[in-house]
Amino acid sequence: MIVIDTNVVIEYLKGNEIIIQTVNEYSKNYGIGITYISEYELLKYSDKKNKVLEEFIKNITVLYPDNTSAARSAEIFIKLRSSGDLINENDILIAGIALKNNNKFIILDSDFNKIRDEDIDILQI
Repeated sequence: MIVIDTNVVIEYLKGNEIIIQTVNEYSKNYGIGITYISEYELLKYSDKKNKVLEEFIKNITVLYPDNTSAARSAEIFIKLRSSGDLINENDILIAGIALKNNNKFIILDSDFNKIRDEDIDILQI
């Protein structure tokens, strides 16, 4: 499965052709998912009746945390803190969930590139 970050979903829904092409290409082979954190971020800033967003979320997999993803997120936090490269807490949690599921990860936010983990395949668009 390919996990896409919140910013990727926003650009996808705005009609960004490069993002749409990339996401559609990967979804054919792997399927698409977002974390519940991305779902929250998208919903909190959308209209209450955003049918396009609702339909998008309904047709993908939403990934939720568990003890393993919490541990992976904590590992990421500790590594980033020790290197002085901390990133947004939500991004750390999103990465932990993606790592737990051994997923590829499509991002627009370059902060994710600070996460150096051999188990995650980050593709920045």
